[in-house]
Amino acid sequence: MRLLCLQLKRIGDAILTAPALAALREAHPLAHLTLVLHGPSGGLGPAFAAADEVLVYAPGRPNLALWSRVIAGGWSACYDFTGTDRSAVMARMSRAGRVFGYRRFIEKRSWRVDGYTDLCEASVRDLHTIDFHLALTRLPMPEDTGFEIPAGRKAQVPGLSAGEYIVSVEEELAAREAGLGRMLDEIGPAYEAAYLDNEKRPRSFVVRPVRLACQNVIVGLAAFAHDGGVA
Repeated sequence: MRLLCLQLKRIGDAILTAPALAALREAHPLAHLTLVLHGPSGGLGPAFAAADEVLVYAPGRPNLALWSRVIAGGWSACYDFTGTDRSAVMARMSRAGRVFGYRRFIEKRSWRVDGYTDLCEASVRDLHTIDFHLALTRLPMPEDTGFEIPAGRKAQVPGLSAGEYIVSVEEELAAREAGLGRMLDEIGPAYEAAYLDNEKRPRSFVVRPVRLACQNVIVGLAAFAHDGGVA
């Protein structure tokens, strides 16, 4: 089973998708899970331990390699966590057997509707964003049995020895630490530079530019703690 997850919004939305990806991994331990992120958020990829592969959409570029991967990926299902025109086109072009999206986003534009097979009724007005994304993963999917176990996903497969399990956990924790380091040291400054280059200012701007990622870093730490079951 091959799952494609689309999160083409900014870093805060990407971070809050982490628990949904963890839920998909738990539900489908044998699946190959590919996550598509947008621009500077792509640097956060290593922190998404549930994903086997992270692709990055680069704004203002053709992204030919990315589109080729999306079209020819042989996806069993596509989860559109974004709900934009771009993600709707990508979901349609994925040619996945099942395409999941949010009704409130999809029905805003009539042309989007035909690209989805399953619509989630959840509303972000009624739920925290983490729970909103989790709702999309709870739509029914066939069980994934008889598929090859992807490299790097052994921690989710029953029957591991104690040593193999410990090694796999260490790998996940290292990936998470690397991703959070990037969020603190690379992604926040990149967003700040992008805003200032376009003569924009963050909402918290008073006397000098404030690091744009500061609030999202706090949310991100909470999201990854949620993902990892940390109290």
